[in-house]
Amino acid sequence: MRVDNGDRVKDTISGFMGIVTCRLEYLNGCTRIQVSPEILNEGKPIESQYFDEPQVEVIEKGLYKGVNATGGFKPQPSERLIDRR
Repeated sequence: MRVDNGDRVKDTISGFMGIVTCRLEYLNGCTRIQVSPEILNEGKPIESQYFDEPQVEVIEKGLYKGVNATGGFKPQPSERLIDRR
């Protein structure tokens, strides 16, 4: 099953659970998933972790939806910056 941003997932090896906040698709076909935990440790955030896509199991699909279609806080590049080769 494809893992998407906003899914709640669990790493099948370590048991690490959280929400997918980034999906990285590399040129060679490897897909890595960034998982951000939903809990705190002694009141402090726990660092996000990366896993290979086949190593995570989807617990709940589409739990969170993105709010910014351009991604992050930066605006889309202007037309002059896009290479049209």
